Parts: sequence; C-alpha cells; structure tokens
Amino acid sequence: MTTMSAVATAPASAGAPTQAELARERDYLLRVARRQLRDGSLAEDVVHDALLSALQARSAFAGRSSLRTWLTSILHHRMADTLRRERRVSGNGDAGAAPALDDDDAALPAAAVDDRDPARRLAAKQALAKLAAELQRLPPLAAQVLLLRRIEGRSNDETAAQLQLDPLRVPAILHRALVRLKRGLDGHGAAAARVD
Repeated sequence: MTTMSAVATAPASAGAPTQAELARERDYLLRVARRQLRDGSLAEDVVHDALLSALQARSAFAGRSSLRTWLTSILHHRMADTLRRERRVSGNGDAGAAPALDDDDAALPAAAVDDRDPARRLAAKQALAKLAAELQRLPPLAAQVLLLRRIEGRSNDETAAQLQLDPLRVPAILHRALVRLKRGLDGHGAAAARVD
C-alpha cells in the first residue's frame, strides 16, 4: 500500500478536510509555489509534500481559518524547509556540480576514448564537455540525487537519508533530472531548463 493511499484511508475527524477538498486546492498551491520558488519541478515536489502533510494532519485542522489559508501556511513551511536544504546542498563546496573538464586528458575516462583516432578522441571530449555543462544546469538537489543514484549507485532510501528527503520524492526528482539532462543533450538546452 502506498503512503498516499494509507493516508487517504485513515479516518478523518469531524470537520477535517477530505482528500477531495485538499486536492481542489492543488492548483492554487502550485501557483503560489511556482511564483515563490521559480522552479516548476521543485514547486511540484513541495506542493506534494505540503498536501501529504495536510493529509496526515487533517484531524488537526480546527477550522479557525479557511482551508486555503491552512494549506498555504503548510506550503510556506515546506518551502522554507526546502530552501534551507537547497542552500545546504549547494553550499557543500559544489557537491552537486559536475567536475570541470579542462584540456588535460586525465578528466576523460580511459574507456571512453580511442587514443588511436583523433576524431573520436575529439568527439568524446566534446560530448563529455556538453554533458558536464548540462549537469551544471541542473538544480543542486536534482544534480545531487542524480549523482547519488546513478553515479554512486545508492538506493532511494540511502539517497533520501543523505539528503534528508522523503524517500518517495527521490524517484520523481531523479526522473525530472534525467528528462532535463536528456533534453539538454538533445540540443534543447533552453527548453530543458523549464521542464515542469
């Protein structure tokens, strides 16, 4: 049973908002989050977390404010947590940044280059430089998740623990990072920056 379905089937107290009532506010919350965060995929993640928190704590909704006000308050707390985490991740000495590729061939993996063919060597070097540039365009959290999951081979749970994330968010962040990376490598770099 997924977390959402377990939460959704939990009994709500009288006066507590239903799952449908919470879902009706999703578009509004997304607009608020996108306006504040200026990153569609990050906004999606934060709204998901806020709605999940609201579902889990819906019995605490006392009705002293409107449902939208209560949800917006939860969203603002989630955005603050996310921004703190983003600063911490990006502040770790460029932990999410791709390694710089300079003219020295030590930065190229030995198996990626056929030393006997200068054209292939140049093409491999250019491809790696493009990959590094696209990796650096990723949001710090997305780059960190990609690095941990695909480069270091860590599990969702290990990645979530290291980055202090809900393990259910890791696959979504990884998917969006891979989509952005693929679009950027396919020559749609400007469009990739706006993947929602």
